[in-house]
Amino acid sequence: MKGEQALEVLLKGNERFVKGEHTFHDLLKERLLTADGQHPFATVIACSDSREPVEYIFDQGLGDLFVIRTAGNTLHGEDSFASLEYAVVHLNTPLVVVLGHEDCGAVKAALAGGEEEQELLHLIQHLQRNIEVEKQGSLLDYVKRNVRATIKRMLSKEFIKRKVERGELMIVGAVHHLASGRVEVIEVVKHD
Repeated sequence: MKGEQALEVLLKGNERFVKGEHTFHDLLKERLLTADGQHPFATVIACSDSREPVEYIFDQGLGDLFVIRTAGNTLHGEDSFASLEYAVVHLNTPLVVVLGHEDCGAVKAALAGGEEEQELLHLIQHLQRNIEVEKQGSLLDYVKRNVRATIKRMLSKEFIKRKVERGELMIVGAVHHLASGRVEVIEVVKHD
């Protein structure tokens, strides 16, 4: 499957989610089929927010998606990039989606600043650099900036750049709208 095809599958699944027309997933059958290995067709970098169940949002089953979830859907640190490298290089997923969402608490915290415990402060400072806080624009504008900044960081990694240049990987930035359920594509990076 190519990146464009993978994106089409995800967007069709999102349409089913929006309409409340989920595909029946036989979890027992899927569990047995995936017990010996995984072959996801896409990687999704999503927020840890409990309102962001990625497999539901895209109406996918077990083994379909490799999901990396962090507060603020950001890649920061070796562990995050190691997970991405595993998905892109070893599992050969042809598509990476960076999925932000409306009303993101991590982006709100970055905009507000404030005193936090050390690890959370570290994340907030990283997000502040991502979104270049200017106190102008809506929260959704900053969520979109964060998605784009995450894509830019990804493209600084040689293993990502190589895959994109060879036409083996497509990267999509998107935002999930909570009330409607709709996923809006805001950026596409692929080899022409």
